[in-house]
This record gives sequence, C-alpha cells and structure tokens, in this order.
Amino acid sequence: MAADPFAALNKACVKSFGVAVSYQQDAATPFSVRGIVMKDSDEERHRDGLYARLFVDAADFTTPPDHGDVATIGGVAYTVFEVLADAMGGVTLSLRAVA
Repeated sequence: MAADPFAALNKACVKSFGVAVSYQQDAATPFSVRGIVMKDSDEERHRDGLYARLFVDAADFTTPPDHGDVATIGGVAYTVFEVLADAMGGVTLSLRAVA
C-alpha cells in the first residue's frame, strides 16, 4: 500500500516532464512511450553524446524493458544496456547511441 503514492508520483513526473520516445522491443512494431531523459554526467551532456538515461513507468509496457531494446529520442537511436527497476513501478534505462 505504501508504494501507491510513489507510483502516482512517478506517473505525474513522467506526464509533466517526459518526452515522447519511440520504443522497440526485439522485432516488434515500435510504440510510443513517455519518459524523462536524464543527462547528468559529462559523458551524457554533450549534444551528440553516446550515453543517456531514460526514466519510464513500467506500467506503460506490456513486456518489461530489456537489454537490446531500442529507444529513439529526438531522432537519435539508443540501445538499452542496463535496466534498473524500482519497487514503485519506475524503471531507469541506461542507453548507448547506436553506431
């Protein structure tokens, strides 16, 4: 029960601060999801940086995000290389630009 307020907060943050992301799992058809792009480190801040992190709501996925999925943000395609799920329904995806 204690997780419910945090899950609602996650949803509100993604709704308010998130951007549209095209997300593709395996060979499935890409779908749109909202997520908060985080670029906190020096490696991530560069305009054409190789890395980014994306915070999403797990409830927006019928199949949980996984390694190798592709997220396209602002026309740049990234591959998911790490998935960190929290107990409140949030998921942080570590991304690397597709070469």
